[in-house]
Amino acid sequence: MTSRKPGLNCPAISFKGLILIAALAILLPCCGETSRPVSESGGPLSPDERYIVQLYVKINDLEKNLQDNPSDSVKIRAEFRAGVDSARVVRILGELEKKPERWFPVYSRINELLGHEK
Repeated sequence: MTSRKPGLNCPAISFKGLILIAALAILLPCCGETSRPVSESGGPLSPDERYIVQLYVKINDLEKNLQDNPSDSVKIRAEFRAGVDSARVVRILGELEKKPERWFPVYSRINELLGHEK
């Protein structure tokens, strides 16, 4: 059962849930640097996988900004949640759960974009 947040018309994902996704992404080491989002099998990331990558990068940037401006956290988090397609995130996570090997190229791309080293 999903909870609903006032003012949102889709199932809510808690901010902590999104942070959990972000934390999981940095736990796996990067597999190698590439100049474009390509999986180990040679295929490009799907649009949904790219969405998750972009979402994580935004969360990472948001957390950095909140450390500098903690008084703005409620407003900034609300604005961020309003821009997230929660139903899409839930669907993508379900698809990735069915094919966990697809997480590896997603994590690799996140690490590449954030400049993490092996």
